[in-house]
Amino acid sequence: MPISCIAELLLLHKSTAMQRSLQRWFVLFLAALCSTGQLHAKRLPIFYRPGDSVTLSLLYISPVPGLQTAFGHSQVRLINHNLHTDQVIDFTGYSYESTLHFLWQFLYGDIYYDIFSKPTEAMYKEERTIYELPLLLTKDQKDTLIEYLKGKYFFQSGGSYLYDYLKKNCSTIMRDILKKTYGPDLRFPPKIDSTKTFRQIYRDGLIRNPWIRFFSDIVLGPYNDRIPTKEEQMFAPKYLYLYFKDATVGQRPATGHPIRLIAFPERPLPKWYHYPHVYTWALLLIEIFYSIYLLRCRIYTLRLFDRLWFGIAGAFGVFILSLWVFSNYSYLSVGNINLLWLNPLMLLLAFAPAKDTKLRLLLLLLWQLSLIVLVGMPFFTQRLHEAFIPLILVNLIKLTRLLLGLRHQANTANIITHDDTAE
Repeated sequence: MPISCIAELLLLHKSTAMQRSLQRWFVLFLAALCSTGQLHAKRLPIFYRPGDSVTLSLLYISPVPGLQTAFGHSQVRLINHNLHTDQVIDFTGYSYESTLHFLWQFLYGDIYYDIFSKPTEAMYKEERTIYELPLLLTKDQKDTLIEYLKGKYFFQSGGSYLYDYLKKNCSTIMRDILKKTYGPDLRFPPKIDSTKTFRQIYRDGLIRNPWIRFFSDIVLGPYNDRIPTKEEQMFAPKYLYLYFKDATVGQRPATGHPIRLIAFPERPLPKWYHYPHVYTWALLLIEIFYSIYLLRCRIYTLRLFDRLWFGIAGAFGVFILSLWVFSNYSYLSVGNINLLWLNPLMLLLAFAPAKDTKLRLLLLLLWQLSLIVLVGMPFFTQRLHEAFIPLILVNLIKLTRLLLGLRHQANTANIITHDDTAE
C-alpha cells in the first residue's frame, strides 16, 4: 500500500488530541521519506476529511533572483482546524539531477511537475515576502477545491503534468482550478497593464536577473511581443494575485482582505558591472582595436579570435533553431529574428581554411543579414535586447574585414597573373 494512503488512514482514525498530534508528526516523517523517491512519490497527503472545518487561501510568494524564482510563485494554504494542521499545496514538485539537467528539460518543454505539500512554517525559511488572499468559499466549494488540489481535472494518471511556461504552470493551474471552483459567476476587475506584452512582463520579473533577461531575449521569438489577454496575463503569479484580489462572484467579493504573512526587504538592483551591456560594449571596443591592428599589419585571414566568435555565434544559432524545431513549446521561438545575426552558417566560418576564396558569397550573405537586423531593430515586431547592438556591430566588423581580405587576395592574384602574362 502506498505510504500516502497509510498516512491518510491514520488521519481518518478517530483519536485523542495527543494521538492526533503524534499521528500528524508521523505522517510528516513519512512525507519526508516519500520526497526522496520517484517523481510521483512526491504526492503527499492533504490533511482533510469531509466535514472538517478548513480555511483556504491563495499565497503569492515574491520573486527573488534566480531562474526558478524570478517571477514569484503561487500556492494554496490549507488550515484544518479539526486536525490542527497548517500546510501549503504546491504544483512544482520535481526531482532533477542538477541545475543543468533542469534547465535543459525546462527549455525543451520536457519537464513534468507533481503536487506536493509541506508545513506552512517551512515557507518562512526562504526569506521571501508572502502575501495571503483568503478564499471566500461555501462548504461545497471547499470540497470541490480540495478535490482539484488532490489532482482531479488536470493531472495525468501518474500524478504529474507536462509543464508549459505560459499555458500550464503553478499560476495558470490555480487560475483554472479557482475558475472551476467559483463557477461561471466569477468576474475579474478591468485589465491590468493593458498595453504590456508578454516580453515586457518577463522583463519586469527579470529586473534583478539581467543575464537571464539577456539570454531569454535571445531564445524568445515574436510570439512574446503580442499583448496577452486578461487570463493570459495570469501566467505570472503577481497578476493572478492582483486579479483575484478584486474578483467577485455575483454581487459579493470572491476573496477576503489580503494579508502580508511575512515581509523581507526588497533585494537591491544589481551593481552596474552585473549588466550585459557593459561587457558587450567592451567587446565591441576590443574588436575595433583588434581589427585596426590586423588591418595595419595587412592581416586579413581568419584568426583564432574570429573562429571562436563565429563558433559561439553559430552554436547559439543551432540552439535557437533546435528550440524552434524540437521544443514542446516551440511557439516561443518560432520566427526568431536572432537567427539572422546568430546564424548556424557561421559554424562554416569557424572551421573554414584560412585563405579559402570560396567564402565570398557566404560572407556577403551573413554581412547583409547582420545589417538588416541592425537597421531594422526599431521596426521589427520582435523586440531585441539593447545589448545585442554592439554584438551585431562586432559581426559586421569581422565580416567586413574578411571581405576586404578576399578582395585583397583577388587583387594580389590579378597582379601576379598580369606580371606572368607580361613576361
